[in-house]
Amino acid sequence: MINKERLQLSIQTVKENITILESQEPEDAGYYLQLEHEKMVLDALEKQMPKHYELWNGQCCCPNCKKIFGSSLQLELLRYWDMPYCKFCGQALIWKDYSTEKVGE
Repeated sequence: MINKERLQLSIQTVKENITILESQEPEDAGYYLQLEHEKMVLDALEKQMPKHYELWNGQCCCPNCKKIFGSSLQLELLRYWDMPYCKFCGQALIWKDYSTEKVGE
């Protein structure tokens, strides 16, 4: 299981690195490579932070890429398959009961 505190600390550290890099004047191509690298690391770390799936028009979708998994009636099957990540973008997912009042959050 992912340690959320360590993950949040890592995300914060990478964000600080990006801020520092963006405040500097580019000296060579290495600057742009380092900045792009830090942004890719940030994207990967943020996808490891589990998020609830979203309900949209009776369909379950990924909170990150918005790809549809299927109808909310198929949730039991998705829970049974134990799909911990979005198969399209890799976003970590939480499959606990999720109220339909939270649509769009």
